[in-house]
Amino acid sequence: INAVICHSGKIFKVAGFTTPHDQTIATIVSVGVVNCLATLIALAWIDKFGRKPLLYAGLIGMMDPPGFLGGHDLWEGWGSWCPGSRIPLSCGNGL
Repeated sequence: INAVICHSGKIFKVAGFTTPHDQTIATIVSVGVVNCLATLIALAWIDKFGRKPLLYAGLIGMMDPPGFLGGHDLWEGWGSWCPGSRIPLSCGNGL
């Protein structure tokens, strides 16, 4: 989630949020909604699938998006304003 928050200014600027205030509000709302939905889904599925399969699915879900964002960061050369996004790619996660 930190990689998404780090890139959120550019992501929401491309999406049409022009002012930094609008970009900040969009980031806060989107992160909150995603966290709430993920928690509700996990609560509903914990008894059906068990803890271990959900743990593995969460592990994969935590590794892939930062790796893709880190790869995009390296590809576009945005590392100067967000150097931490290179860490997932250099650790072998994601791509």
